[in-house]
Amino acid sequence: TIIINLFLNHDDKSVRDFTSGMMTSQYEYSYNWEEKFQRPLETQLMPEKNFKLDSEQSVKRFKLSKFNKLCAINKETIKKTEQSGDINLLMKHLKIQQRLESMRNQLAKELNLVIF
Repeated sequence: TIIINLFLNHDDKSVRDFTSGMMTSQYEYSYNWEEKFQRPLETQLMPEKNFKLDSEQSVKRFKLSKFNKLCAINKETIKKTEQSGDINLLMKHLKIQQRLESMRNQLAKELNLVIF
């Protein structure tokens, strides 16, 4: 909180505005829907119950993007290795590619995504 106060009380107004904007949410769920109208959320869990799932999916999507990058890098390495003629190194990178794609596809399956 000491660091937050440093930014909230900063001399520069743009820093203060940015800090206060980052600390507040632009959108908020109104509990009146449930309390007054007996209409809870219909397509998802309440935000406080959905936080864990959202966090897990975010981490999985981040991992998926990393696997995609690693697959692309390894494909380039395979092309270079094919040109060099080193069969043992080529086989090693082909096995790595197979394993990366398997792990990537498993993550995609967990996220209900289809990868072409």
